[in-house]
This record gives sequence, C-alpha cells and structure tokens, in this order.
Amino acid sequence: MRSLKKKKAKSKIAAKPKKIRVGPHEAPVEQALLLANNYRQAGQLPQAERIYQEILRKDPANAQAYSMLGILAGQAGDMERAILLTQKTIRLDPNTANFHYNLGIMFKERGRLAEAIASYRKAIALEPDFDNALYNLGNALQANGQGDEAIACQRQVVAIRPGHAEAYNNLGILLKEAGRFEEANSCYRQAIAISPGFAEAHSNLGVLLQEMEQLDEAEACQRRALALKPGLTDAHYNLGIVLKKKGQFDEAIASYRKALALQPDAYEVLVSLGNALNAAGQLNEALACFQRVIAESPTDPLAWSNLLLTAQYAPVSSPSTLFQYALRYAAQFEAPLQKSWEPHANTAEPDRRLKIGYVSADFREHSVACFIEPILAHHRRESVEIFCYYNNRQQDDCSRRLAGYADHWTPCADISDEQLARSIRADQIDILVDLAGHTNGNRLLVFARKPAPVQVTWMGYPDTTGLAAMDYRLTDNHADPVGKTEQWHSETLCRLPNCFLCYAPQPDTPPVAAPPVTATGRITFASFNNLTKVGEPTISVWAAILRELPSSQLLLKSTQSSCESVRNRLWLLFARLGVGQERIRFADFTRSFHEHMGLYGSVDIGLDTFPYNGTTTTCEALWMGVPVITLAGSRHVGRVGVSLLSAIGLAECIAANEEEYVQRAVTLAADQDRLAALRATMRARMSASPLGDARSFTRGLEEAYRTMWQRWCSAR
Repeated sequence: MRSLKKKKAKSKIAAKPKKIRVGPHEAPVEQALLLANNYRQAGQLPQAERIYQEILRKDPANAQAYSMLGILAGQAGDMERAILLTQKTIRLDPNTANFHYNLGIMFKERGRLAEAIASYRKAIALEPDFDNALYNLGNALQANGQGDEAIACQRQVVAIRPGHAEAYNNLGILLKEAGRFEEANSCYRQAIAISPGFAEAHSNLGVLLQEMEQLDEAEACQRRALALKPGLTDAHYNLGIVLKKKGQFDEAIASYRKALALQPDAYEVLVSLGNALNAAGQLNEALACFQRVIAESPTDPLAWSNLLLTAQYAPVSSPSTLFQYALRYAAQFEAPLQKSWEPHANTAEPDRRLKIGYVSADFREHSVACFIEPILAHHRRESVEIFCYYNNRQQDDCSRRLAGYADHWTPCADISDEQLARSIRADQIDILVDLAGHTNGNRLLVFARKPAPVQVTWMGYPDTTGLAAMDYRLTDNHADPVGKTEQWHSETLCRLPNCFLCYAPQPDTPPVAAPPVTATGRITFASFNNLTKVGEPTISVWAAILRELPSSQLLLKSTQSSCESVRNRLWLLFARLGVGQERIRFADFTRSFHEHMGLYGSVDIGLDTFPYNGTTTTCEALWMGVPVITLAGSRHVGRVGVSLLSAIGLAECIAANEEEYVQRAVTLAADQDRLAALRATMRARMSASPLGDARSFTRGLEEAYRTMWQRWCSAR
C-alpha cells in the first residue's frame, strides 16, 4: 500500500498591528493613546482630539478612544456630547468600571442625579472596592436627599481608605445634617488629623461648634481655616455668623464684607450682612442689602422676609409701605402656587373635635415658648387634637417639655415646603397656625400652598403676612383697635378677648427683689429690648426723662450691648441731648436666663421702645415686679405695650404721646411707695389677669378657633 502523503500545515500569518499617524510618523495604537493622553494632560486639547479621532478611524471599536473623547468634551464644557460619547464607550465595553464612573460624574455635572447614582452603582458592582465611585455616589445621594444611604457610602469609603480626609469631612457634614453632632465632631477632627491643612474641614468643624453653642472654639476654627486659606469665602461667612452670635456686630459686618468681596453674588452672605447691619442699628444700610438681593435674585424668600421685618424697626415706615411689601412677597411666591391649590377633604362637621396644627422654629428656649407653652398645656383634649410641626434641629429641655404637650410632634427642618404641605394635608389638619410670620425659621411657603382649610398667623410677627392663603390674624382690641388697621392686612383680624397673648414665666426665674432706689437713693431706668429698636425718637424721650431726674441713670442690655459701634452711637445721641455717658450703662449679655432675670433686681422702672414695642422683655420686667412705661402707637407693633399693660390693669403706665410718656415716668419715679407696692404685688396681679390666666385664655382661643371652623363649614 502506498502511504498517504501528509498535507503541509498552513502557517498562520500574524495580523499586522494597526498604526496611527502621529505627525510625520506612525505609532501603534497604545503609543498613540499614551501620546494623546499626554497632550490632554498638558492642556493641548486639539492635538489630543486629533489623535483620538485618528485612532477611531483606524479602529472604530476602540472604547478607550471614545472614552477619552468624552472626557475632552466634558473639559470643553459640552457635557451633553460628553455623555453621548461615554454611553457609546459603555456599549462597546460594558464591563469597565471606570467608564460607568466617568458617566456618573457627567450626569452629576448636569444635575441628573438619579442617572448619576445608577452609573456609580454600576461601577461599584463591577469593582466593589472602587473608593472614588463610592465617594462620589455618597455625594450624589446627599444631593438627592438620601442622607442615610449617603452616610453608609462614606463609611464604606473610610473603611476601604482610612486616610480619605475628604470622605471624613463629607461624612461629618451628613451626620451634622442628621443631628448626630458628636459623631460629626469626631469625623471633622479625623479629617483634620489626616490633613491638618484641610481648611474646609476646620471651617465645617467651626460651624458645628457654633451650633453646639461652643462659640469661642467655633471662632478659633474659622480663624484657623482662614490662616490656611485666606480666600475661603465660606470661612469668612461662617466667622461672621459666630461673631454676630457673640454680639460682636462690627467684626461680623467686616467678615461678611470680606466674603462678599470674594464672591459678590453670594446672596446668602448679603442677607446675613443686612441682618448684622440691622442689629448694629444701621437700618438704611440693612434695607439696602435686602433690596439688592431682591433686585438681583427676586426668588429669595429669605431676603423678602428680612426686608419686611427690618422695615418694622424703621420709624419712617408707613403701614401702606409695609403692606405693599407684603403683597409683593405674596405675588412673587404665593401667586404661582395658587393654581395648584386643591379642595380639602376635611369633614365639615361644625362641632366635632378639631385638629389644630402649630408651625414654628421656636418650640425651644425662645421667647415664643413663653407664650405658646401655656396654651399647649391647657388645650382641652376632648375639643382639640394638637399637632406641632417643629422647624428646628435644636433640642433642649424646653422643646422636650413642649413635645410632651402635643398629641403629635413632627420635626420638619429637613422637609421641603412641598413635602411638609403634603404631610399636613395627609394629617387632615383643620386649622393650621403660623407662629413666625416673616421672622427667622418661618414656613410661610408651606402656608402659601394652602394645606389646611383654615390658616391663621399669630404671635411671632407684628403685621400681615400678605398671603391670600392666610385666613386670619389673631390680635385684640388694644393692639389693633377696630377700624384702624384692617385695610393693611390680607388676613381677617380675629380679636381675642382682653389680650392677644398669654405669658408663662420660665421655671428658673429668681424671686422679686426690693426696689433698688430704696438702697441707692437714685432711680434706675432700664430697657432690655433689642437695641435696634432704640432709635432717635426713643432716645429723645428717654433723654428728657433723665434731664428731669438728674440723679437717675439708664441701664441698657441686649445682644448688642458689647458692640462698640452700637454703644458709641447711643452715647453720642444722648450726649447731643445733654445726657452724659456716665449715666448710660450697658450690661453684658448673659448666657444664663436666671442671671438675665436677676438683673431686674437693679432696675426700678422699665422704659418701652417705640415705634416698635417690646413683648417678651415687657412681660419679663413685669414678672420681676418692674413697671414699664409705654407709648401708644398707631399700629400693632407700637401697641403691644398697650395690650399687655391693659390686660394687667396698669393703664397708669400707658402714655398717649411723648410728653405724657415723660410725665408718667417722672411721676412714678417720685413715688417710692407706689414702686414698692407694685413690686410686691405684680406677680399676683399678672397671674390673675388675662395675661397670666392660661386656662381662661385658652378657652377663649378655642372659641375663636371654633368660630373660624364653623364659618368654613357653613361656606361649604
């Protein structure tokens, strides 16, 4: 047999490597990619792009080249093209984690958070220890309001990479926002331990300490941040906040101005500057700040509310001007929401148990608590069910006590206006009560969504909100005489019997002391009001009293007492009216309420401010046995003193004009027996009066609520 010849095996010809023309030469793809990357990193983007395009011409499926073109497009600001190119990259190579990570960054840049989150998750699924993807996922979740998941992400980052200072810093921010201050404190300090020159971490720690009332250490943190990074706008701003809180208004103003010099369109800083100028008594400059924000950023509700509140202090503000401001606020923020108002499903039964909702940021150690606590404590549970919506993260003994009075307690500082409005509607609140008006921490834009069938404003702010959604404003016949102020309100005025407020002193109030004049032989007048209220009209009258009584002195106390420019302004104004600096004393701001109230032991007669009266300060003075002279003004803000003093039967302390104010103060100062008698009986007088009888007051308030409700039912 013939043997069969074996066929020769065909040799395989190796594929010729693709080469890319780079200038006059050709190079393999890998070298071309490396060269293009070098061009990109050197900022020579056109040269880099030409090479990537040449690679794709020769190798259309080269995912790396598409990826780099996407990055180039992003660097050039064309984020939509960057996204499209990166999506094509992923279609060519879906299993490279870095491509999904890059796409996540691009989506985040465009504000497409859900897609960014999904992309980061895909990157992490492919590479579970991808710390940068976890870090960026945490940041995207934080921006999307998913705080708990963001915390979990950043914890994973620091577990994988314990030296990641930025992750510790961001974890601190998240924990602070969640109210977990001690954990946040630890995270910020860990970030600083890893990176001592991390200015932002020092500043963030300072913000936390400021909220924890550790003001000296907070100030030191901000100053350290600025020493490390003098151009850090946030640190100048945060330092201003601390200094303002410490009563150092001149220094706070300087810090805010430095922040604005670095970032002129930082409207939050401009609003804070306005508030500091207001506190320093520079009202025109403060109003100019708010007006600038409104002109350049009209959708900033904080600027509008601050403008309205500051204008209340200005002696020249007319009711008409203030009303027009309030209506402009409503036109800006409420009008666009009115088309989405929905009918209320509340059962229209006139006599059923009512759900009453109170909304406030001041369910804590704050002046508002002195007036709302007796109400919450005396509401009849068979008639009303109480819901408190607390717009503050701060928790103290007072907030815990107030929570105990409520049937339902809802912290809402981290809930959007729309979410809170939906929650209130879901709770089927019948009457929703605003306790802030245009003051700090208000939720007027919740009320603007009309979540409850009957809405009421009360207590926190001395004027109209301007909102059509606000049905009533609670007041009384003394503060708003019938026929005098209705035309300046968007709400219907509901006048409570006798007085629109009920006062309860704090538990740690010291006992009443004897009138100091009996020991010193000289009368001490005092005002513990916000010194922004002490303008030239008030000083003119107070100076006249001091001239009539040459041996008398005036004691002033407020958060501004330690501010040099405020003291100098007031001393100068008194000096021009013939009253020397030695007769005007300033008491340091006290951190202890007991110490604050104890200062009334050195006061014989209180002097109310005008045209903006005191409220809590007047009640505190009276409770400490100190009579207060007030001037009856023409609008609510200047008639609160009339209401309070009328309620306790002290009409002798109410003046109809400036001359009578002086005369009543001088007459009372000359009657030491009357001062001693008032001192000895004032607490009993207050407790038995409409101002102090919480049970009777609350019955009257509940009757007012019932009338409002019955009107709504009858209109159905």
